[in-house]
Amino acid sequence: MLFCSVSYATGTLPTGSHTITATVASDTNYTAASKTGALTITQATPILVVSPRSITFGTNPTTLAAYVEFSGTVAPTGAVTLQVASGSALTASCKAASSATLFCTVSYATGTLPVGSHTITASVVSDANYYAASKTGTLTVTQ
Repeated sequence: MLFCSVSYATGTLPTGSHTITATVASDTNYTAASKTGALTITQATPILVVSPRSITFGTNPTTLAAYVEFSGTVAPTGAVTLQVASGSALTASCKAASSATLFCTVSYATGTLPVGSHTITASVVSDANYYAASKTGTLTVTQ
């Protein structure tokens, strides 16, 4: 048995099943042959990193930020939201921070938050290539 391998850049292939065909050319001892198989690409899970934030009481508004790290060359396209405690989830604006990271920000009205620590939740909605994900961080309101 002869084992053969090849390196193939799969980073741009969408999720789903893709056909692989291996072909051997004929020679003086063997006839040509080919065989097909399947390569299945599944959804990846993005990694969210929530930037902690510290503000003084009464600050209104403040910018909340999160990074969405992803594998491959295609970024997640699902909406990214940021939410403080049980407040409204706001859709963030995202831009490429590097070839595998989105930097997402939203202006958040924090003027009425009491002094103390508050949970920031960043979420990204699933799309064809990535699962949904969420991560929490902390917004600290000081006197």
